[in-house]
Amino acid sequence: MTVADNLAQFVDHLDHAGELTRVRHPVSVVRELSEIADRCMKSPGGGPALLFERPLLEDGRPAEIPIGINLFGSMRRMAMALGVEDLDAIGDRITELVTMKIPEGWRDKLAMLPKVAEITRYPPKTVSGRVPCQRVVLGPDDVDLGRLPIITCW
Repeated sequence: MTVADNLAQFVDHLDHAGELTRVRHPVSVVRELSEIADRCMKSPGGGPALLFERPLLEDGRPAEIPIGINLFGSMRRMAMALGVEDLDAIGDRITELVTMKIPEGWRDKLAMLPKVAEITRYPPKTVSGRVPCQRVVLGPDDVDLGRLPIITCW
């Protein structure tokens, strides 16, 4: 199972796997969006992941940014995010690494080599150049928090 490198790829994976519901109708971020999300998330199995493509800001203007909710809200979607078929596999690997004993002899050290090799495959990723989230840079006079689709639930 492949792991997404970024949130946009993960949303595409969810969409292709039938785990995402796209809400194309304009929905207000003031109480309406949170009510829809709440009802969906209380569905059996955690409900679907939701992508509100046209959220409406508090003043009624359409937001420039879509809203994704409940993207990791089921065991299946968590497993997809981690690139495994079953979440227990991740738990078993973590438990094995945490409870590993310090090797006493050279045979024990040799026996640990496969585990060490596995750990070295998971270094933090580094990215060179500008990442997509840094392509648009706003100056001090351009910042307007009113453009962000901030959800109000009460």
